[in-house]
Parts: sequence; structure tokens; C-alpha cells
Amino acid sequence: MPPVPDTAAEGWPANGTAAEGRLGSGAAAEGWPGGGALAEGRHEGGMAIEGWPGSGALAEGRPEGGAAGSDAPRDGMAAEAAGDGIPPFDAIVLTGGRASRFGGADKPGALVGGRSLVERVAAAVSTAHRLIIVGDRRELAHPGEVVFTREDPPGGGPVPAVRAGLVYAGQPWVALLAGDLPFFTSADVETLLLAAGTGAVLVDDTGREQWLAGVWRRDVLTDALARYDGRSLHGVLGPLEPARVAVRDRVPWFDCDTTDDLALANRRETA
Repeated sequence: MPPVPDTAAEGWPANGTAAEGRLGSGAAAEGWPGGGALAEGRHEGGMAIEGWPGSGALAEGRPEGGAAGSDAPRDGMAAEAAGDGIPPFDAIVLTGGRASRFGGADKPGALVGGRSLVERVAAAVSTAHRLIIVGDRRELAHPGEVVFTREDPPGGGPVPAVRAGLVYAGQPWVALLAGDLPFFTSADVETLLLAAGTGAVLVDDTGREQWLAGVWRRDVLTDALARYDGRSLHGVLGPLEPARVAVRDRVPWFDCDTTDDLALANRRETA
């Protein structure tokens, strides 16, 4: 395994435009999906997968319009999985960046409901064999191995950060996540893995892909990065045509770009 750098470096600019892989954020307090409780009979996590039979709403743990498991996509992880149906994966979490829209503070360490943002994301991928943090070292509880690294060059952006993290990934699949997703859970990881062909990403309430809230075949992602010399996550991930996973009743795609976003997340957490 390559040596793991532990020096902090000047971070890359936080987020950016949608074409650069920016996660949807800044959701106004008005119009948030109401309630966190799952609708009766809905698949755990409350997610609807675009392209499944019918409208895509999940009822009684199955795609609408089909018997349980009969019409669900089977070309992804589900076909390879054993036991509980979730195949082995590693998780890459990007926590670098200057957090300029966050006042330059330690955004991954900011608290929502008494836990830091990065701790919440790490908890969501507790079943990952290896948790790979592309960013500063910090104390994190995780059942598996935890690796810290930085992008090369420092401040180079999210694409170099993904490359840096992927070096340490060994499982067939990789969860690729931002470190500021307070409402992303293990149920979301499960749904993404089961929906994935080459990959799967969440879409926000406007239908925009969230490139740092998804899962990918490691070999496909490695090949795509090897062919790509740009700086945009959309540019490298979009052509892979991932499954687009919509969510109902919850906002796992919501990220805390600003202190206002953080305050909104804390209000929702305690509502």
C-alpha cells in the first residue's frame, strides 16, 4: 500500500457549479419534505429509483407494479451480493476544501445534533471495509480500517481528490461521498448499491445529480479517471450513465455549504 500522507494542505475550493460536481444545497426552510418517518410499507430509506417499473415509488419493499425482486435491476451489486444482499465496498469521503462559504471554519467538524458532519457520514458507511478520508486527519470511529490521504496537487479540486482516495480502495464497489451530508444514512448506501449498474447517484428535489452522493464500480471509476484530464466531476462521472435515485420524505442529498445550511440542518434534526 502506498504511504499515507498526514500533512494538512491548502484545500481545494469548496463545491462549485453544478457542472463542477456541486451538491445541491441551500434548501430553504420552506418546502422541505415533511417528516422523517417512513411511509407505511415503503422500502427502508424511502427512496424511489428512477426507471423502475411504474412510477418508481417503492411499496411493501418492492418496485411498484412487480413482485418482490422480480423487476429490480440485477446488473449491479445485487447480482453479486450474498447474505444481506449488500456487496462489499469501500467508502471515499472528501473533506478537503477551504470552506470559503463556511467562513473558513472546519466544516467537516461542524456539529449537527451533537455529532460532526464527517462523523455522521462515517456512520452511514459503517459497513464499508475501508473508510478513506481525503482531507485532514481527525479522530473517527469506524469498525473497519480508516485511511487518510490528500489530493495531488494539494488544492487541485475534487477530481484529484477522488484519484487520491481511489488508490486505497480495494473492494469491487466504492461509495463516493462529500463529508458534509448530515442526513445521509446507511439505508441510502444500501439503496444506491442495489440500484447501481456502473454506478448510482442521488438526485435532489430539483432532479440534479449529486455527484458526491453515489456509488461506483471501482474498475469503471478507475478507467474513467485514467481517460479524463478535466476538473469537473460531472465531466468524468456523467458519461458513465449512473442510475439516478430520487428520495421521498427525506433529504440525504442536503449538504452544509454555509453556516445557514448548518443552522437549517440543526433545526431539522431537532424538529
